[in-house]
Formats: sequence, structure tokens, C-alpha cells
Amino acid sequence: MIRISIFFFLLLSTCVKTFAEKKTVDFRIIHTTDIHGHFFPYDYINRKPLSGSVARIASYVDSLRNIYGNKLLLLDSGDILQGQPTSYFYNFLNTQSPNIAASVINYMKYDAQTIGNHDIEPGHKVYDKWISEVQCPILGANVLNAEKKCYLTPYSIIQRDNIKIAVLGMLTPAIPFWLNEKTWSGLSFEDIVTSAQQWVDIIQEKEHPDLIIGLFHSGRDGGITTNKIKEDASFDVAKKVKGIDLILYGHDHTRFLKEVISNNNDTVLCINPSCYAKAVGDVRIRIEVDSTFNKNTKQTERTIKKSIEGKIVNIENQPINAQFMAHFQPEIQKIDSFINIKVGTLTRPIYNRDCFFGSAPFTDLIHNLQLEITKADSTAGIDYIVDVTQPEGKKVKILKFTDGRPFDEKKWYKVAMNSYRGNGGGELLTKGAGIERNKIKERIIFESDDDIRYYLLKKIEKEKVITPKPNNNWKFVPSKWTKKAIERDKELIFKTK
Repeated sequence: MIRISIFFFLLLSTCVKTFAEKKTVDFRIIHTTDIHGHFFPYDYINRKPLSGSVARIASYVDSLRNIYGNKLLLLDSGDILQGQPTSYFYNFLNTQSPNIAASVINYMKYDAQTIGNHDIEPGHKVYDKWISEVQCPILGANVLNAEKKCYLTPYSIIQRDNIKIAVLGMLTPAIPFWLNEKTWSGLSFEDIVTSAQQWVDIIQEKEHPDLIIGLFHSGRDGGITTNKIKEDASFDVAKKVKGIDLILYGHDHTRFLKEVISNNNDTVLCINPSCYAKAVGDVRIRIEVDSTFNKNTKQTERTIKKSIEGKIVNIENQPINAQFMAHFQPEIQKIDSFINIKVGTLTRPIYNRDCFFGSAPFTDLIHNLQLEITKADSTAGIDYIVDVTQPEGKKVKILKFTDGRPFDEKKWYKVAMNSYRGNGGGELLTKGAGIERNKIKERIIFESDDDIRYYLLKKIEKEKVITPKPNNNWKFVPSKWTKKAIERDKELIFKTK
């Protein structure tokens, strides 16, 4: 009798948990960032074929979708609205059509897109229209409106095979240090680490995801740093924010892949495939699920095991996707027509790379045009030398105004510069000139109605023929050192030989 009772008890105890299920789900995630209008395999700036482009990424993505189906996720970390003339045409000229960036995102079937600083720069009219046209969520949890509510979707939930993936988007909060307030009026940008921890807590409590991905437009580390924000904070999030499994980031245009050990001793894979659609981040994720239904609690208990591995894949040798090109042929024809409008003649080729090494025709054409528009004493109107033998802070020596007038370092002058520099971009006004950040705005006495492209176009149309020349108002010294160094650096940086 005792034996029968024990056996019956054991039988009951083994029936408490039933319906055990084990399954393995494999995901493939393709990550792009900083595309900057490189949608098609042609460089409209330099008039030559492009080795990168979304047209090549499309071939790579299609080959994987054939294998993974809807478990192939496509994500982008921002900066897609500015770059090639393609973007300018659809941002400001052909505004009656859907923005080409939205059309490309939709065609590629992106699952989520984080906004970048160069997506903000064209201004509300452009990016608000673009956001309305994109069919996937545009993310930015730390981008707030005037009521301190999220201006964009903070995160997106993707569900496949009963696996729940949360994608959290973040934008670098350094926007006010670069861009005119008109472009981001009514918005504010929270510190990424603080905001990320808040939103991870919300996601975990509300959504109970199996995987959390950080999709960030913020570089690896450093950049503009104050006591309130940090420009590049992706590594800080990996180290300090508990709960994120994978960080896909961009902004600093640097290929990078590393497993970061967090303060909680977790491993977080961080990937940045860099810019211009030349490479993608390629991540394999395997999720093993052990599910058991508990008859007592009437609940399913799940045990999750995750493995994540990634690589950066160069796509420059991928074939150009014929279907992609055929689909966008009408848009390409419009862009070609725009690009090939003759507005005037330059009697010599000019290159922006020359400005790294001295007075250059390209840069001085822009400087002189700024002087014409603003009637200011820009650095284009000053003669100076950069002495490489002097210590930091003493290398630049102003000689005189180009017209012969003496320059007085104690006198106030009106200086023309572009909006990026004028709003503190590059920290030249703050760290360089020692101007307090909150004092910059009150020093601005004039802002042009249109951008420099517009004024340059009108100048060329008016003059018909332009012969750009360097002002020859500055140089590196001593020449016995700098001449050879310049030639060496040109070859290293721009592969001139």
C-alpha cells in the first residue's frame, strides 16, 4: 500500500509541468548607416561610377531574404537625407514628389530607421515630409517636442515566430552645437545614456522582449562633450545601460566592430559599417527557446539562450541590382536632367581637397561669395601664415588685411562664415575662439535667406564664365619643411599618385 501511494504521488508531481517545447530561431540583421544619398551607383558630384550604393546593397539583401524570409531584418542608423545632389534635388526642388530617401527605404523594406543629424539639417519642412512618407518607424527616443514628449517613435517592436525584438533609436544630442535653431525649432535632445536607460526599463517592463537592439546615430566615443551631453556615446551605452544585447551605430564614418564588456559583465556587440553604402553590418542571431506550460500557474515558462555574432561586409563588388535600377529609372532620369542643366562655365577644374594645404580656388570662390553677400571682413580678406614650428595656440600669425590695411587684434570685426561654423560647429568658436556657447547667438548680426548653393548658382548664371583663383592670402611655413610634407600628405590622404 505504501509503495502504491509513493508511485501515485510521483506520477502527480511529474504531471505538474507538461507541454514542453524547444525551438531554435535564426535571424539575420543587415545594418546600414550614413548613406548620404548614395542610392544609385553613380557619383553625381565627381561624375563617375560609385563602388558603393544601395543598388548593390539590394543584391546582398535579396540573396539573404531568399534564405531567411521575414527573419531577415533591415535597419538603418540615419544620415540618409543629405549628401549627393540626388538628395538636394528631392529635398528642395522636386518637393511635389515623394522624397527619394523615403522611396528607397520603402522599396528596400527597411524594418526601422533612426534619424541622424544630417536628416535634421535640411529643416522641418523637409524631414517632416520625409517622415510622413516612410513606411517603417522613424526612431529617436531622445528627440523631444516642446511638451517634452517624444517627437518621433522611441522604439519599434518586431515579432517573428513568437520572438519579440525591440529596436530602440537614439540621436546624438549635439544638434544645437552645429545647426541653426530654425532647423530644429520646438525640439530638444536628451543625453543618450540617460535616455537609453529610461527607455530600456520601459521596454522591459511593458514589452518583455527577447532581444533589445540599440539603433543609434552617435559615434563610438568622444566628440562634443559637456556636463550635460556627449556627442558620441554608443560605447558608453554598451558599458553602462543594462539590458541591450546589440548596438548598431553610425555618425562617425568609421568601420568598427567590437564586443564590449559592460559594467554588469555582459557582452554587447557594437557594429558600425561606416558611410556611403560601401559596407553593411551583418549580424547572425540564434535564439533557443525552451518553453514549458505550468499547469499549476496556468502560465508558460520560457528560458531563452541567445548567441550573437557579426561582421562587416564590403559590398563594393556586389552586382548592381537590376530590379532596383529599373524601379527607380523615372527618378534617375529626373536627377540626370537636373544635374546636366548647364548654368555656366568654369575655365578650370577645382577641388575641395586643395583647401587642406593652402589657399585654394574652390574654397576662396566660396569665401569671396560670402564676403559679397554679407559685406564682412572674412578670413578670406586677411593675410596670415601657419607656422608649423610653433606650439599649439601660436601657429597662426595674422599679418594684415589683404587690401593692405593693418589688422588690430583688439578691434571688433564682422566675419562671414557658413551656418555650421556660425552655430558653433567644430567647436572653433567655443574651444578655438573662447566664446561662451550661450553667447554665440547674440553675436550673429546677419543670416542669409538661402543657402550657399543658391547664391553660387545665381553667381554662375549671371557671370556665365568663371575663372576661380586662389586668393593666396595664407600658407604653411617654413616652406622648406611644409612643401615636402604637403606632397606626402596629399598622396597619403587622396592617393594622388
